[in-house]
Amino acid sequence: MNEISFLEITSDDFDVIYEIELKAYPIPWSEKIMRSMVEGHEYKIKITYYDKVIAYVFVMVVLDEATILNIAVDPDYQGQGIGQKLLRYLKAQLSQKGIRSIFLEVRQSNQNALALYTSEGFHEIDIRKNYYPAKNGREDAIIMACVLMNE
Repeated sequence: MNEISFLEITSDDFDVIYEIELKAYPIPWSEKIMRSMVEGHEYKIKITYYDKVIAYVFVMVVLDEATILNIAVDPDYQGQGIGQKLLRYLKAQLSQKGIRSIFLEVRQSNQNALALYTSEGFHEIDIRKNYYPAKNGREDAIIMACVLMNE
C-alpha cells in the first residue's frame, strides 16, 4: 500500500474514527469516551490512505511506559498489514521518546490481534478475569507487554 501517512489525530477526525470504532468492535467504546480520547491529550495517531483515515491508536504515556488504550483498523482494510505498520510506527516513535515498554489488553477471543501482537514482540504477562463485556456475559483480557530497545 503506497500513499499511507501517519498523522496526529485531530478533533476533525472524530466522525470517521468513531465510525471505524463502531465497525471494528463487537462492543465499541461509547461516543462520549471516544470523543474524550479524540479531543484529549493522549498520544494519538491515525493512518490515512490517500487522505482517508483507515486506522488509529490512542496511547497513554506515563514516565517511561506506554499503554495502548485503543487500536483499530477499519474492517475494510484489515488483513493488509495496516495494523502491523501502525504498531511498528508506534514502537519506533515511542522508543525515540525514551519509552521503555508498552502494555495493552486484548480480548482472549481476538486471535488475529493476539497473533499480530505476538509477532511484534508482545508477550502475555497476566490475565484480567471477566474484564470485557461480551454478548453472553464477560470475557477475559490478556495483558501483554513489549520491551522496547532504546538506544
